[in-house]
Amino acid sequence: MNSITSLRSVRCLFAGVCLLCSMAGVAQYEEIYPRGTKSIRVPFTYENGFIIVSVTLNRTFPLRFIFDTGAENTIITKPEIATLLRMPLSREFTVQGSDHQREMTAYLTRNVRVHVGDVHFPRQSLLVMKEDYFRFEEFCGVRIDGILGGSMFNRQVIKIDYQRGVITFTRADRFEPPPKYESIPIDVYRNKPYIEAGTELVPGQPVDVRLLLDSGAALPMLLYTETHPGLDLPERVLRGNIGQGLGGFLTGFLGRSEFLRLGDFSVGQPLTYFQELPPGTDTVDLNDRNGLIGNDVLSKFHVIIDYPKERLFLRPNRNYQEPSTYDRSGLILISGGANFNQFRVYGILPGSPAAEAGLLPNDQILAVNGLPAELYSLNGITKILKRKPGKIVRLRVRRGGRILRHRLTLRDLI
Repeated sequence: MNSITSLRSVRCLFAGVCLLCSMAGVAQYEEIYPRGTKSIRVPFTYENGFIIVSVTLNRTFPLRFIFDTGAENTIITKPEIATLLRMPLSREFTVQGSDHQREMTAYLTRNVRVHVGDVHFPRQSLLVMKEDYFRFEEFCGVRIDGILGGSMFNRQVIKIDYQRGVITFTRADRFEPPPKYESIPIDVYRNKPYIEAGTELVPGQPVDVRLLLDSGAALPMLLYTETHPGLDLPERVLRGNIGQGLGGFLTGFLGRSEFLRLGDFSVGQPLTYFQELPPGTDTVDLNDRNGLIGNDVLSKFHVIIDYPKERLFLRPNRNYQEPSTYDRSGLILISGGANFNQFRVYGILPGSPAAEAGLLPNDQILAVNGLPAELYSLNGITKILKRKPGKIVRLRVRRGGRILRHRLTLRDLI
């Protein structure tokens, strides 16, 4: 195996992987779709802001993959899966983490048969992570085995119906633009769709931005502050962990934009995460994007991505006018245990209700509002911590050998 250490070499190698996937791994429509079929519906679950689909590799047991339009390649995040399925690993790569600093190791495996529902993708090339760098069980409270990236569906038309929990794969040669949708041009680069959008951080000072459409991001919008002179932080922001990505939590700021414009649509007051890129980050490697749009915004629409013709179709759904809400406690929790229903405090925002109540990192949550914590999912507790301002949340925790009780009064933090 070749050991790769240069990031520029990594970019060249990933371009080679992309070419390999598009030429050898993506089959003709007749191989992907059953005979006479132009589209196939695939159900998904929407958990903690992630779209999760059932995926079968080499006709074995079903796995759980994140459906990720923001990922160039399809990735197996747990190396033991490749070992169990006896997948040969032919090359070694260095992968850059979401913080644009951490480097991780991945391997290439070829000729994998992938089924996503009834959609069949033969002869695929996948990346296999050397370790489970994602740690989704801790940060998301659900089992995740991999990421379904653009190399798998970059010749299809994809419709995401967040309300029904269905992704529809359609043959591009049979696709007809639907009525009552707005068509917006996009740019597909290395299997990932980008859109020219508009936002405003300071009233009266609109900014044009280039954003990645990222269904693998469980947040509304993220902006890289160093990529545009108009992307100054709003007056009111929080500093801390802004989300979880490849390699752990990302740090930055959280605030609100005045709006996000997508074509003729305007999403008002979206929560916006701000990340400072490390000095020397090559924005060309980011395809000169200023940030990304995640599921919290995309889920306000019926979304259709026509990859071959580089078009996005949007139609608002009933969530369009719903405001973006943020945790009102200041708690950052992680999960563990066999059923991911054991919860521990990972971090606390300074000056938040959780900090004022005296909670500390590593406190183990035993009960929430009088009910045992194991009856909840991480998503369930998160919803409780997003309830209306003024709501009381009662927690029983274990700290070392002591059992403590805390009472939080929720309030808007941003």
